[in-house]
Amino acid sequence: MSISAMPIAALSKYGLVVACCCVFCCWLNNGLAQVVQPAQKGTVSGWVKDSATLNNLAQATISFYRQKDSSVVKYQFNDSRGRFNIGGLPLDTGLILTVSYIGFKPYKKQFRLSASQAMIDFGKILMTESNQLLDEVIIKPPPMVMRGDTLEFNADAFSTEKNAVVGDLLKRLPGVIIWGDGKITVNGKKVSQVMVEGKIFFSGDARIATDNLPKGVVDKIQVIKDKSTEERDSAQTVTLNIALKKGKKSGVFGKVGGGVGTDKKYQGDLMLAGFSPKSQLSVAGNLNNINKAALSVQEMMVNSSYRSGATFSTFNEPGFRQQGLTEMKSGGLIYNTDWNKRLKSRAEIIAGNNNFKNNELYDVSTLLTDSVLLRQSAKTTRNSGYSNRETGNVTYADSIFNQIDINVDVRYNNDLYKSFENATISSSSAGLLSKNFSDNNQRVVSNNFNAGISYAHRGDTRKTSHSSKEDFYIDYNYDRNRSNSDGWYKNEFQPFNNADTATYFNRKTQRDTKTSAHKLYAEFTSLNALLKLRTRTKFFVQNQLYYQQKQEDVAVSDFDMQTNSYSLKIII
Repeated sequence: MSISAMPIAALSKYGLVVACCCVFCCWLNNGLAQVVQPAQKGTVSGWVKDSATLNNLAQATISFYRQKDSSVVKYQFNDSRGRFNIGGLPLDTGLILTVSYIGFKPYKKQFRLSASQAMIDFGKILMTESNQLLDEVIIKPPPMVMRGDTLEFNADAFSTEKNAVVGDLLKRLPGVIIWGDGKITVNGKKVSQVMVEGKIFFSGDARIATDNLPKGVVDKIQVIKDKSTEERDSAQTVTLNIALKKGKKSGVFGKVGGGVGTDKKYQGDLMLAGFSPKSQLSVAGNLNNINKAALSVQEMMVNSSYRSGATFSTFNEPGFRQQGLTEMKSGGLIYNTDWNKRLKSRAEIIAGNNNFKNNELYDVSTLLTDSVLLRQSAKTTRNSGYSNRETGNVTYADSIFNQIDINVDVRYNNDLYKSFENATISSSSAGLLSKNFSDNNQRVVSNNFNAGISYAHRGDTRKTSHSSKEDFYIDYNYDRNRSNSDGWYKNEFQPFNNADTATYFNRKTQRDTKTSAHKLYAEFTSLNALLKLRTRTKFFVQNQLYYQQKQEDVAVSDFDMQTNSYSLKIII
């Protein structure tokens, strides 16, 4: 038997390959292990019960804090059976379990999870009743808690940037989404209105509160079911109420901005608002010549707000896609006050003027068989207007059973429209063929007055969840409108190849319109309760009476060149 020896060079070569393969396999195995093995987390479970009755306590707040700095790690409600099973908790970290429930003393327990003990079951957690309110017992309130049908978030439990506003806080709350158009949803349900301290904040636009109030003044965010939609879960809406901290229930906020650009472009806006527990006052205004229009104090307040993030607003983008150039100046104020617990009022005044100008030049060439036909036109448009509007509302509510609303809306508009056009038609072979000239002017002045009163009565439903047979609603509205229009229209056509076809038109029109309307509406909303019908189908009775009166006077006069005056032609 003979043994052949492999050269040392060959051994070194193959040994190097084998060593590289071993290193690669070890690296690959370690990398796969790191990818496949998730970071270790722990889980805690338990069962919350009343110590006296051993009944399950559902919707209790289960919170976890770090022992080191008391920062929130995780929180959620337990289920309808009182149980909870919460994962994703860090290992090797000192934690505090806090169980909170309205009317009971808080339960606290320190613990630590580890790789060897990643799951802890606290078993039955017995809660003891307390005669004190939850906020008085707990030094650090839970991040969220259920108070009946109201979901309540503790603002201080959610960290934000130093200069954050309410909008930034809402984005941190679980289940709350602020959409690009400014609308808000909570767990998929639309927010119908955002209130501050249980009241409408200025005009009621949610963005005025969410984009201006600092997060530091907020005590709680409350999510309340709207009673009008409780029976329709698919269309249910909620109200968001911002509860302010003690000593922070009055404040002032505002913004002043401005800018200049090339070609003498400019813009400026101002908003100053103040609020207290009983009243709210806001003054706002804007001026610009870049086609930005604000038609209400609400719009000016929203457009002058500090924004926590990108929200949709056409006002922030100059309307350079529009024809012409508009110079706008407007200003107004809102004043809301609570005279007492039953009587409230709201008033808004806005006034403004605008000037619009537009110059148009047209050159249109038409290729004919033996020549080119050219039409040239120069048109100038100048419009201007002034408007003001005053609205007011007074509400008296003695309780949840009776409410009276009085509304008044007064408007005035004075607009002037002017247009001038000069056009020519010429031919490459025959030269100038015709000229056309037009000059149109119209002034429209309108006055509108609208007033209404409504009365709503709701029966006593405290003893039953159904509507009372006494529920009814009645509303009366009166509307009066007057409009006066004066117009002057001139047109002159001058042909050069046939003078007999020349035309001259000069007309004046006057139109005076008066309308008045009365509307009476009544609704009996609880036919089910009256007839003792036990069905999910809701029956109600509605009735509406409407009466309108309209008068219109029209006069048309043509200019007589012989008498050099206007002669009445038509009266309607």
